[in-house]
This record gives sequence, C-alpha cells and structure tokens, in this order.
Amino acid sequence: MQSLFERALEPSFEQMPEPIRELHRPRGKTLFDGVAQIDDAANILAAVAARLFRFPRAGRDVPVEVTIEPRANHEVWQRTFGGKGFSSVVALDAHTRRLTEQFGPVRCALEIDCHAAGVDMRIGAARWLGVPLPRFLTPWTRAYERIDSQGRFTFDVEIGLPAIGRLVRYRGWLRQRRAADQ
Repeated sequence: MQSLFERALEPSFEQMPEPIRELHRPRGKTLFDGVAQIDDAANILAAVAARLFRFPRAGRDVPVEVTIEPRANHEVWQRTFGGKGFSSVVALDAHTRRLTEQFGPVRCALEIDCHAAGVDMRIGAARWLGVPLPRFLTPWTRAYERIDSQGRFTFDVEIGLPAIGRLVRYRGWLRQRRAADQ
C-alpha cells in the first residue's frame, strides 16, 4: 500500500533521496530520534501564539523524537523536543489531491517540491475550523528536508504568522530507531 506522500506526490516522490522517501513511507507506527536546534519566537505576540500550538522553546542540542503513525486516510505525527511534544495530522485532500497538515483548529494545504536534493514545503492556503483564511491571516512556513554528509535525514522548519513573525524554527537530524509496534 502506498503512503500518503507517495499517493500525493506520485512520480515526483521517486526524485527524493532514499532516506527521505523511507521516512515518508512508514510501515506501521515508526519512531525516529535525533537532535535539534530550536530558535524561539520573534517577539512576545509570536511567543503567545507559539505556546497555544505547543511549539518547542529555544534550545541547543535538544533531544528530539518523531513518531509517525499511519492510519487509513491520514498520518499522526507526534514530535517531542526535550520531553515536551506537539502533534499534527497529515492527510490527503480527496478533492485537490494535495497534502494537508492540521495543528489544532488550523488546517494548512501544503505545496511540496521534490527534487534530487530532498523536498521543500510551504503553506499554500489555510483554514480555521473549516473556514478559509485570507492570505494576511494564513500561517507561513519554510520547510526543507535533506540528507547530510553522514547520510542522516535532516530537517529545517520555520513557522510564522504574517505581521507577527516567526513562531518557531527547529532544525536538526533524525534516524529511524524502530518500528514502534514491533
């Protein structure tokens, strides 16, 4: 059975390096661990918004765990930074065939570019409790997945809000620890 990313990205999925494809092709509940650097919110308003979404606080060499649990029509992503976590739900929109990621009441439509170096993601549109958000209220992200010189999966994710600024930026590396249900 194809993963959500394989179904959404179809032939371009194969352009990504193998370690990135493997992370986005979970076979059952899968656990990854690694280390992250976290930059805090840009200002006090952004910090308040970041706490509402349970984004991690600033730190260096922070232990990180990511659990991906595939379900019938979505994946649950649980991220834990230094013992404190937040989760999101990644799903495939049946109408647009685009991946979406939901954090609490906010669902974001993702724009994804796959290439030989990895994958780049950004938010194309967003909804709050199902209501489309105008562009000036739509969260933004810059997210990159690559492979480092040691062959590890690396990530660099920055999330923000227009007129408020960065809520969080986290970057680091992951390696698959095990399938959690084995």
